[in-house]
Amino acid sequence: MQIGGRVGARPAQRGLSPARLESALRTTPAAALRQALRGRPFPLVLGDGPPVWCRLANAYADLPLASVPMVEVEPQTLQTALERCLRAPLTDRAVNHLSRTHHAMSAREPVWRAQGLALAAGLALAAGLALIAPAAAAAVVGLMFLSLSAMKLAAVCWRIATRRAAAAPLLISSNLPVYTVLVPLYREGRIVPRLLEALDRLDYPRDRLDVKLVTEEDDRDTHDALARHVLPSWITVVRAPPGGPKTKPKALNIALVTARGAYVVIYDAEDVPARDQLLRAVAAFATLPEHVICLQARLAFHSSRHNWLTRQYALEYAVLFDGLLPLLSALRLPFPLGGTSNHFRIGGLRAVGGWDPFNVTEDADLGYRLARFGYQARMLDSVTLEEPTTALGPWFRQRSRWMKGFLQTWLVLMRSPPRAFRDLGASGCVVMNLLMAGSVLAAIAHPWLLGVLLWKALAGAAPSGLFVFAAGHALAIAAALLYLADRDRMSGFVTAALTVPIQWFLVSAAAHCAIVEFAVDPFRWNKTDHGSLIARGFSPGGASASSSGVGQRGRIADGEAPASRSSPDAALRGAAVRAAA
Repeated sequence: MQIGGRVGARPAQRGLSPARLESALRTTPAAALRQALRGRPFPLVLGDGPPVWCRLANAYADLPLASVPMVEVEPQTLQTALERCLRAPLTDRAVNHLSRTHHAMSAREPVWRAQGLALAAGLALAAGLALIAPAAAAAVVGLMFLSLSAMKLAAVCWRIATRRAAAAPLLISSNLPVYTVLVPLYREGRIVPRLLEALDRLDYPRDRLDVKLVTEEDDRDTHDALARHVLPSWITVVRAPPGGPKTKPKALNIALVTARGAYVVIYDAEDVPARDQLLRAVAAFATLPEHVICLQARLAFHSSRHNWLTRQYALEYAVLFDGLLPLLSALRLPFPLGGTSNHFRIGGLRAVGGWDPFNVTEDADLGYRLARFGYQARMLDSVTLEEPTTALGPWFRQRSRWMKGFLQTWLVLMRSPPRAFRDLGASGCVVMNLLMAGSVLAAIAHPWLLGVLLWKALAGAAPSGLFVFAAGHALAIAAALLYLADRDRMSGFVTAALTVPIQWFLVSAAAHCAIVEFAVDPFRWNKTDHGSLIARGFSPGGASASSSGVGQRGRIADGEAPASRSSPDAALRGAAVRAAA
């Protein structure tokens, strides 16, 4: 594998030990640390000798000087040394950067005082309306539910009526940019072999790949699983230290500081992205204007026919990622991102503050925050396969987290309604309120108001709200059936489409749980369990990890810090982290 560099550079020395590197980093100036955090060649003083240039082994980089002493260091060695030297400023930035620089855009303070008063008044008004005129209250909520269903049906019809644009031509070039892949992991030991196989399948030059597996320090299960594999030099393990909320966005922020790619993508542990997805993203970014800084790949499920719950997942994701989100993208309206397969121009991602560690649907929040900074997201014509949740318990925990996150995102956006209207536009603001607030409100009120309407109907009345609810369910079923008919996938899914309303009652129960959790523990992350199908022997790729080229022997660095040494001014080192990120 060829390493970039100027002709005439001296051959690099190898074998710099972790302890010696850490000792040298503790006396390295902030400017050089900024280079190190980006994985670029940087000057390093080893002992009493003159400075040498340090570069990553087996990674593409243009050397700043020719004919200078040079030393190579393994990416994992540098990552571990930086984590030990900059532990406090890295954690501080990951947790506090967004709330410190853009306080109004952070969910750290769940409800502002003025919002709390307005919400209390609104809830009192709604409760009074429901008691005095339940039919009118049901009609209002029913119209919101009907609007959500109509929007999804319109998106499916649009998708069928329009021809999909031709995919961007793939870039086959020797000058592809470095691409960072972030994979947050927590208690994912059983899925590690499949993850490494999926990463190894990516069609991208290995010296331009910067894969970071982001783990929590106390996650022994995942660490032990990774230790059973020999990780190639293009994969490094990032350990997120404790401090602040233990959430996926906080872990991603830790890794973002040391990401060295021009582009960055997020994958979940169970994801199987298309082999050429990174190449397609680079090709798409090359044809799009600079203000488009995010591409969302389509998400779909393998094993979607496993049971009724997985069929519901498949229908929901199909309508969302192959209908609604492409329509919003085509209309140039902001939309909530999916939790995985988001591709970013890394400069733009850093400019908007990265992820909000206090928002449990950081993807939805980030999708709208991009628009507030004047950026856009588009859909990418590539698919990532995910594993569906197969049991009701994990489904319920995941759905309640989504509902809580939608409420968090809506509250953040509506701290200043005039600004949200200005940033998102009139249409974007209406759609955002329907998707964020409308989904939560309709789910909570749905069973109660529907029960009142049914009771009145049995008593001989004919409340109009009942017909509105029925129309909403009919449109939701129609959207699912129409999508299936167009894709010629009716077999095995008709029953699932006809029973979509049943899922709404399950969503309602999850929404009630989300409201309680928002009040008592707003930042709690209900982790989605992965690997249940893999534990039963399922493998979408059909290959084992041992055949992927990622070995099963050896150990990664154990992460134990050597005896502490004196360090330079902490503020200076913190400034290096802030400037680099």
